[in-house]
Amino acid sequence: MLPIVAFVASAVLSAWWAQTAVTTVEPPAHACRGTRGAVRAPTSEEAQRLADQLDHWAPWVEQRLGLSFERSVDVWAVDKMPFDGRAAARLSGATLEDGTILLHRESLETEAVLVHELVHVITDAPWDSLPPLALEGWADALAAQAAPSPGWRRRHLALARFTPGVAIELACKPPTGHTAVATVLSGRSRTADVTALFDTPLDLFEGHRTGRRDDVLDYAVGMFVVERILARHGLARLRSACEDAPRQPVAGRVLLDLAGLTSEPSGWAADLRTTLGPDHLALLADDDMSGLATILDRIAEENGTTRADLLRPGQAFLRVADGAARLDLGAEPARSRLLAARGKP
Repeated sequence: MLPIVAFVASAVLSAWWAQTAVTTVEPPAHACRGTRGAVRAPTSEEAQRLADQLDHWAPWVEQRLGLSFERSVDVWAVDKMPFDGRAAARLSGATLEDGTILLHRESLETEAVLVHELVHVITDAPWDSLPPLALEGWADALAAQAAPSPGWRRRHLALARFTPGVAIELACKPPTGHTAVATVLSGRSRTADVTALFDTPLDLFEGHRTGRRDDVLDYAVGMFVVERILARHGLARLRSACEDAPRQPVAGRVLLDLAGLTSEPSGWAADLRTTLGPDHLALLADDDMSGLATILDRIAEENGTTRADLLRPGQAFLRVADGAARLDLGAEPARSRLLAARGKP
């Protein structure tokens, strides 16, 4: 249904590892200093709002990680990320070598991106023992706790597309009485040893910049593994794993064992089905209304009814196959009206 690029474009993405800006960045015109650092933005209102966000989230990050920022934090809101090609179009935030955080002004999830980047700025022992992919997942997992947003749910949906055994279905109850079921999303196999993803030294930014890596899936894997560790053991156990591997990356097999996951994503289906909830289904419905409308029309034609009839409350549901989550497409009037009108003249 939805192409993967739809998830990429709207997901919260970042490149903390960027060592060199490909192009220079002009300082935004307006400055504002808060208690935790200096902010620059194209307007004074944006600068003040971002300074307030920095003052709020910097202490939260310090408390969660048990670390302190060694100096004030510089944050710039920019119209264009200073990287060439594919990376510039995909990044919502980045941390440069000097510690300056850049946030794209068009990001709809600024606070989430800010928390993600603050995690990278403050990261020191023992957390710097996490390998790059796990460190990205760590920053994402903390940002998702701080500022829940659609970007994190899109990560889970992206992972579901590459996890055999995970499916999302559209189930309808037409007047004929029997339930009609169609598959909306079905996980397909992706040949990958996740252990190698964590253990292989990767120039992540270069790979994403040139398009040689699937950044959506990599970020989704890193975030899901860390989320599972936190859910099963809490923060203290992850910290102890980092302390057990001073001055070297925590091994991928250790992270997967802590997460209770296999090295092959095909074994993750049960955990992912538990993770997917009604909010994920609502996001999928809102992101792909045209696809759902097409399926509803086909079911309606096969059963002598109309799309509008199927969109009455209690008639059409998105559901996770073999899972608990379900969403009544007719329960929310605004969504059902948009679905009913999609593609109509």
